[in-house]
Amino acid sequence: TYRSELLSYMVNALICCIQLRDWETAIQYADKIPSLSDNGNSIWYTSKETLMYYNLYKKNYEKSFEHFKEAIQHPR
Repeated sequence: TYRSELLSYMVNALICCIQLRDWETAIQYADKIPSLSDNGNSIWYTSKETLMYYNLYKKNYEKSFEHFKEAIQHPR
């Protein structure tokens, strides 16, 4: 029932993990974020941006580009 609040918390937690370079904890958040977001709303774009940064730091450039491309190609 509180999906958007949980998603917001998880995005902020992932940002903290990225800044602290805590990759073990970050992967737990990164795996759960896509299933909580509804495509096209503002927190979805924020989550895509955060997942893009996460994958850049992990040097998963293809996955990072997928998140970027999905956000750019969305009609909203």
